[in-house]
Amino acid sequence: MALFAVYDADAGKGGIYSYGRKNKNHPFVVNLDYQFDADELGAITDVDGIILVSYQDGSDFGVKATDPDNKATATYEGLDLKAPNTKKVNQITNWKGAYIFMSPLPAGCSVEVWYKLDKTGAFVQAKTDTGATSFSTANAQEAWFRVFAGAKIFEPRLVLNPSGNNTPEIYLLKVFFDE
Repeated sequence: MALFAVYDADAGKGGIYSYGRKNKNHPFVVNLDYQFDADELGAITDVDGIILVSYQDGSDFGVKATDPDNKATATYEGLDLKAPNTKKVNQITNWKGAYIFMSPLPAGCSVEVWYKLDKTGAFVQAKTDTGATSFSTANAQEAWFRVFAGAKIFEPRLVLNPSGNNTPEIYLLKVFFDE
């Protein structure tokens, strides 16, 4: 995968990105692999699986190395989901919930679902069917989150919380609504 650095971006959006795909017929993906906010990021290299990047932050200069033994918390922000065109202009779509299908969840890991409505305000955290803010049942492959909110546009966000070098691997996210 190609690696490149982004700096002078919004807070939390700077760092080392990768671009590419692992399998021939899969789509190309841009991924923020290592979040790192600095005034400037320079050369990037991979030495035996450890990624090194030069940086400047204020008057500090240096080289940062990634930790191959500990994964960072991952955040996936999806594309805007728009209400179907079958509704009248003044009707609001009632978003019901989100379903996640994943590889067996490693012990100590958890998944959170957040959402934003109609491109306004902050992200809101969805709750599981038991009322928890995250799903953490070891070896489970399915999780349901409740939303119950009305809006014309729905923006999903998944937060994957690792444990050491294990992390959740999401295969499918489905968002449901009433027509």
